Amino acid sequence: FLGDSESPHDKNILAFCYLNHHSAVEIADHLGITPSSYFRKNILSRLVKNGLLIEDKTVSPALYRSNPSKVHVV
Repeated sequence: FLGDSESPHDKNILAFCYLNHHSAVEIADHLGITPSSYFRKNILSRLVKNGLLIEDKTVSPALYRSNPSKVHVV
């Protein structure tokens, strides 16, 4: 799916953000974890870097949505 650096949360994040934009806090709450710097840097940022998650920085807080051209829910 995402290769060696896949986290156990990746698929859940991409599915949660497939239809609607969500903030890092909303995503972390959905996963039952804290929205730590580690979560933002090592999980969300990696998904953005790989083009699977789109980050909208024009609003505060930033919102995330799955990239529909790369993520498909089956």
